[in-house]
Amino acid sequence: MTNRKILLYGDVNMNIIDGSAVWAASAAEVLARCDVDVYFLLKAKPTTDRLLLPLAEFKNITIINPFTDAISRFKSMFTKGDSLSVANAVSLIEKLHQQENFDGILIRGGKLAPQLAKSEIVFGKLWTYLTDFPQSAAAMDTASRKWLGDVAKASHVMLCQTEYLRALLEATIPQTAGKCAIWSPIVAEPPVSADLNLAQLGTDTNPLALAYTGKFAPLWNTLEMCELPKQLATLGVTAELNMIGDKIHNPKELPNWAAAMQTALTTTNRVIWHGGMARATAMEQSAKSHIGLSWRAAELDASLELSTKVLEFGSMGIPVLLNRNLMHEQLLGSDYPLFVDADSDVASVLAASVKDPALLAKAAAAVKMATAEFSMSSSVAKVQQLLTRYIPAPSVGVIEFNRSRNRALRVVVASHDLKFFTKIAAQYQGMPGIELRFDHWPAINRNEGRVSKAMLKWADVIICEWCGGNALWYAKHKKSSQRLIVRLHRFELSRPWPETIKGSAVDQLVCVSKPYAQLTLAKTSVPSERVVMVPNWVDIADLNRPKFEDAQFTIGLIGAAPMRKRPDLAIAILEQLRAVDPRFKLVIKTKLPWQMPWVWRDQTERDQFRDLFEHIERTESLRGSIIFDDYGADVANWLRRVGWVLSTSDDESFHLAPAEGAASGAVPVILPWPGSDQIYDAKWIHQDVTAAANFILTATKSGTWAQLGEQARTEISTRYGLELVNEQWAKILTQDLPSANS
Repeated sequence: MTNRKILLYGDVNMNIIDGSAVWAASAAEVLARCDVDVYFLLKAKPTTDRLLLPLAEFKNITIINPFTDAISRFKSMFTKGDSLSVANAVSLIEKLHQQENFDGILIRGGKLAPQLAKSEIVFGKLWTYLTDFPQSAAAMDTASRKWLGDVAKASHVMLCQTEYLRALLEATIPQTAGKCAIWSPIVAEPPVSADLNLAQLGTDTNPLALAYTGKFAPLWNTLEMCELPKQLATLGVTAELNMIGDKIHNPKELPNWAAAMQTALTTTNRVIWHGGMARATAMEQSAKSHIGLSWRAAELDASLELSTKVLEFGSMGIPVLLNRNLMHEQLLGSDYPLFVDADSDVASVLAASVKDPALLAKAAAAVKMATAEFSMSSSVAKVQQLLTRYIPAPSVGVIEFNRSRNRALRVVVASHDLKFFTKIAAQYQGMPGIELRFDHWPAINRNEGRVSKAMLKWADVIICEWCGGNALWYAKHKKSSQRLIVRLHRFELSRPWPETIKGSAVDQLVCVSKPYAQLTLAKTSVPSERVVMVPNWVDIADLNRPKFEDAQFTIGLIGAAPMRKRPDLAIAILEQLRAVDPRFKLVIKTKLPWQMPWVWRDQTERDQFRDLFEHIERTESLRGSIIFDDYGADVANWLRRVGWVLSTSDDESFHLAPAEGAASGAVPVILPWPGSDQIYDAKWIHQDVTAAANFILTATKSGTWAQLGEQARTEISTRYGLELVNEQWAKILTQDLPSANS
């Protein structure tokens, strides 16, 4: 496989050193170290090479300067002015993609992303990194939800700096679920390490050296920082403040602020303004300090981002004074000694640290340890995993097709509902050598036909997700040179479509388990050798997230309607658990029966659910212990609360919920249904409610819950891991898989 090609564009000015510009430079470097051919499109005409010069060391980084004709290859890209507008940027990105056919387009910018998401040219190729959106569910208004949803639809992957940001997006923007991945802050390898001289600290002999690097803005308390040397002097501490940076904000609501900031930087006693510096030079200057400053206004405490500057200070062994909030406590521990809050006297906190050198040494050690996972070497390993996941190597069959036809393999996915196909489609979107299009049907048996006819003329391979009207139509109209793959679910087996499809036109009929493959063979004219088994995928990387503290006392059920899902048995298990330990609770992620018209029309279903809810209401031991959560795609985030995942159904084709739970570190608890022992190991299957409850109680009392969860995760990974399943779906595009009966 040749090097992957990625276009990088940040809606940032690389002439000004701030967090977003440093991010862009770091992103280019880490991709280059992953053997990616990086094309870095600049937004602003370069006036300094402080951030760009280090990138010149990499032969696989091409800087695209749209304001000069220095690179003849991009002559059609020239533009006037000193900075690209959003419209300019969208146009240039489209032209570059048409010319270079990038494997991915990594962008940053909340103004750019919604406009680029409208482009059909780059649809599905965007790797979108955003921070400039409301960072709480309460602040997420309708307009924000709309543009973020549109961006997610157009993106191959949504990159989130922290687990908190990922959780927020998935909980509030349904289109992001399953597309979010962590792109942590990246810290350059420090050119030097701090040599903290703590002897006689805070005296004229060894003044307390404070350092700040970054932009100067009101919420960053940079004006207040300039008062610290004077305030410390009144407390008997000699100090100096080193300010590094050249970007001074000029907020409209504070018209005099920029001038006051400029004056403070240039005239305040014992404040040294170094101006803008190359990143390495800024780190070398910071390394001479005793304490780094990341003290901000309380309004920023709700931020779900980590400051790159905090991490840079930490990488050099410099203790950092910063706000106490949830993010920082998780990073450094709640007992970190240099936290401040809105009520803190910052000068007094600094003065106290001067009097206790051991405290400063402890803070330095804590920050250095916490920031190790953000180092360049660690970041390269993480990004390499993302590249392997989202831009996978093409299969042998795809490579051969590309060589023989001198073009990409054209794949159409036709479906009314892709919720079980998202990660397979994402593989096709990212795989070099494949061009992917979607034929969206408004319902399983209803379509206009115009789009499908156009897709039929274009496609080499047609995949019908669900064996419904889509499969019948394509089987009837496909050309003999085209390959038709149909995936069938449990739902269709009770409908007439598998029986009426033109079986000879289907190249591969995919079932998710052998029992359902055998049932399918009895109902379809598709030749038996073409009925194959590919299990459901389980995305271990996405589901493997930190558990909440009370997870081992939380059992979960995904899907409680129709009644054949047997929520009554889940509640019976809960009753037996709470009779022994009242800490247990049940969380149910489901559509309620009245939200499913085909269920609610059934009088028997209505009666059974009424009886169930009356039982919950009447039973004292159940009160306050059952939580119904909205049905939605944010399963990975929801599973962080869950320690045990139930499967209590009368029958299932595969039942993905226990496997997804296991991937998250929860323990599967399955009551037997036909074929369950062919999909899951017998250790997770229990003969009745009492056996299931006893299994949970025994593991909880013995302290083996976490061990069982890890065992389940390993088992599911080796059986149904996304990478293994996607290998099959890559092969099936060009070759037949073995029969399910073999």
